[in-house]
Amino acid sequence: MKNNKKGMTLVECIIAMAVFAVATTGFTMAATTCIKAQVKSHSRNRIANSQTTNLEHFSNYSKVIDPSELNVEEMPERYAISFNFEGTANVINKDIYGYTAIAEPDDEVYQLSFISPIERVTVMPGEWWVTIYNADPSDQIFNLTLCPGFEFFDNEKERTSYPSEGCLWGGSGGIRKIGVRSTGGSFDDPCFTISRPGGTSQDIVIGNFNTEESTDNSSGYAMIYYNGSGFVADDPNAGA
Repeated sequence: MKNNKKGMTLVECIIAMAVFAVATTGFTMAATTCIKAQVKSHSRNRIANSQTTNLEHFSNYSKVIDPSELNVEEMPERYAISFNFEGTANVINKDIYGYTAIAEPDDEVYQLSFISPIERVTVMPGEWWVTIYNADPSDQIFNLTLCPGFEFFDNEKERTSYPSEGCLWGGSGGIRKIGVRSTGGSFDDPCFTISRPGGTSQDIVIGNFNTEESTDNSSGYAMIYYNGSGFVADDPNAGA
């Protein structure tokens, strides 16, 4: 009687297991790479979407009045855009401002930008829109304290407060914008005080820093520069 032995030898089993291990390793590495790429892509898309929202909030002038908190910066120059109204006229707007936002400081591939004709809040009598600019190379913490007879307001003209611990201005270009409204005080007197922890403290008479004002000095736009030792009306880096 002849024995018919079927099956795999030990060598054949080892070879099959080796082939299976190599194939499994390849599939595992490919799957791992795909998962990592998907996670990275999802993370970048999330950040980019967040920055897009920040730009939209800034362009629509929401209640967020500090562009540095949104990682949004103004472009240095104005732009002129032509609007062609068919059959009527060609209108040129020379007061277009641009803004940029970088999702990741080390990944400028995801830098977003847009242009907008909105630069500032329209002020009414008894209101000033104030921009405070840090022209010093080092970061600074400033605290704003109101004088009696005045209040701060935001982009939507609603009363707002300022953090008691102060806020950070980035070096060489950090800015914050805030409105100051009279509730009985005179703009010929100090409206608020800007102070640095353990450093400069200065009372601000807004009219001394104006860039545009009404004839009676009751409203306007003020630009205040920090030059490293105090707050001045002119950009210390102009013409540099």
